[in-house]
Amino acid sequence: MSDLALLYATVCGGACVSAIASVFKGKLLKGGLLEESVVVGSSLGTIVTCSLFFVFEHGVALPKVTTGFWAALTVTGGLNILIQYLGTKALKLEEASVVIPLAATTPAWLVVFSWLLLGEWPTRAGYAGIATISLGTYIVALRGGSLLAPWVRIIRSRGARLALGTAYLGSISLNFDKLAVLESDPMTFSASAYAIVALSIYLWAKSRGNWVMFPKEVFFTGMIAGVGTVLMNSGYLYGIVPYVGTLKRTTIFWGVLFAGVILRETNIKTNI
Repeated sequence: MSDLALLYATVCGGACVSAIASVFKGKLLKGGLLEESVVVGSSLGTIVTCSLFFVFEHGVALPKVTTGFWAALTVTGGLNILIQYLGTKALKLEEASVVIPLAATTPAWLVVFSWLLLGEWPTRAGYAGIATISLGTYIVALRGGSLLAPWVRIIRSRGARLALGTAYLGSISLNFDKLAVLESDPMTFSASAYAIVALSIYLWAKSRGNWVMFPKEVFFTGMIAGVGTVLMNSGYLYGIVPYVGTLKRTTIFWGVLFAGVILRETNIKTNI
């Protein structure tokens, strides 16, 4: 398979799986679970999945990382603490069919960050693809309303604002994600990043006296998310960050679809 085909297969496939995990996570949160417990439990499940992928590909061996890995991991690990917590909080406050599209709306200045940090620049055809998917994202956000409807929703809904905030943070972290993947492998990076997230949120919750043990369903949801994480992070091996970030937006379609099927949320037909 060509690099382009592998890019589409890994990122789009991972986006579909990640959307399923996000919808199940939203269902668990609506059931009253604390976001700290969900973040930690799902992160641990993701770590297990990443470890299984690593053993399947490399056998029982130590990961091979180069010196640049640790700096990139430190930056993206810190950003992902906020991304995972705020994204989970958003799912608790707002419908998954609203949160998933907003969280997947990587701002246009991802292109600028990719150029500054990695020297990556899309082709003209790449720009056309990015613009097309960006327009589709905005149309989904309209939800049958006026052109200003998405902005009104963002102003009124805290969950929508948090979801959009994770997208902006993601436009920075994606570049460091790629650096960390290239200095190690998709499984090692993914497991390491989620270990930072799980440990940080757990210690924070314990210090506030706000820790409650998560049920096994949260852990299994994290294992599903781990499959999507490994697939999407593998995309960095085959394409530049703006392409990976744009293809991740296909999670919008799957998120809206699964939110309707699993959570029975409203306006699903309009959005699709």
